[in-house]
Amino acid sequence: EAMHEAALSYGFSESRYGMVYAKTGTAECPNDRVHCYMIGFTDNYSFCVSFNSMASSVQLYPQALALVNYLNTNM
Repeated sequence: EAMHEAALSYGFSESRYGMVYAKTGTAECPNDRVHCYMIGFTDNYSFCVSFNSMASSVQLYPQALALVNYLNTNM
């Protein structure tokens, strides 16, 4: 249930993909870089979204939402 809620909170469309599940995470890397990821799956797809930036993970969240929106529109 938690993985399904995570996918929905990022905007993955249940009506488009059916049941969708996701796990997110953040890692602090050398040189003050931040790595954020989301991995997940549906009945037909699996995916990995990965960001590496000098920003904090909070600043990467809008970029992740924009990417999910793009996928919902174009896949």
